[in-house]
Amino acid sequence: MPRVVEVPVIVNVTSGHGRYREALPAVRRELSPFSLSIFTTSSPGEATQVMERIAGEGHQTVVVVGGDGTVNSLLESAIAFDVCLVPFQAGTGSDLVRSFHWRAGRSVAEMIRDEEFRRIDVCEARYLEGTRLFVNIMEVGFGARVVSRVNRSGGGHGRLPPFEIAVLGGELPGLRAYELDLLYGEQVAHYRAIEVILANGRYFGGGGMLSAPYADLTDGLVDVHVIGGEMGGRISLLARFRHLVDGSYVRMPGIASMRAERIEIKGKAPTEVDGENSLEAPVTVAVRRQALRVI
Repeated sequence: MPRVVEVPVIVNVTSGHGRYREALPAVRRELSPFSLSIFTTSSPGEATQVMERIAGEGHQTVVVVGGDGTVNSLLESAIAFDVCLVPFQAGTGSDLVRSFHWRAGRSVAEMIRDEEFRRIDVCEARYLEGTRLFVNIMEVGFGARVVSRVNRSGGGHGRLPPFEIAVLGGELPGLRAYELDLLYGEQVAHYRAIEVILANGRYFGGGGMLSAPYADLTDGLVDVHVIGGEMGGRISLLARFRHLVDGSYVRMPGIASMRAERIEIKGKAPTEVDGENSLEAPVTVAVRRQALRVI
């Protein structure tokens, strides 16, 4: 009889305020060929300790049940131990795996068995006060304020994604522009920007909003989209909201786009990384090419 392979599963019990309970049965069905060892965590520090323990026992593949923030909390240890992460959606924001096109029509269990992992890029954000990693999306400006409201409120309700609820329910009245300088390659540009999106993945907002339609997790570049203050005020932005949902906003007037291996943002503005509140700009973002293994 063939040996049953043990696969560790890290479950963030705080993700999506209990959504792991809905996700776990599907994870068990999907990974039924394996013996699953479940490790529950409730904080980033605890998740890191569990990851280090798992890696120390020789496991090279770890299933993660949580949101983008849960994956984010494991980036440093996964890269350090070269552990392959297998994310399953169970958080307020679970947008990263929507960019995993290689999963389409495939059994995740078979991909784990056959070690069909991909190496994807990770971005490093260096602030004056410290460094943060992100694998999906970073926002500077309005989006960071929206994420802060989402995290305070505990996520979405009903059919609307949490990002849309936070925009429509509270942050839109406080819309403002930030004076920012962007330095990339030999270019220096000044913007009066409502929002700067720095994208490794394609989706954000907890509901699959297409923030960066041309982003590629493996190209060694971060896609940057600047929503300028000339897009107008609250009413104008609200009228164009659907363009933010389907990604067509990147072709509209008032949007500046670029790609870079490294980009520096000077000026004061709030930021968020992978759906988690972070430090305030100024910040420099650089790509660590193919730093992380995923399935």
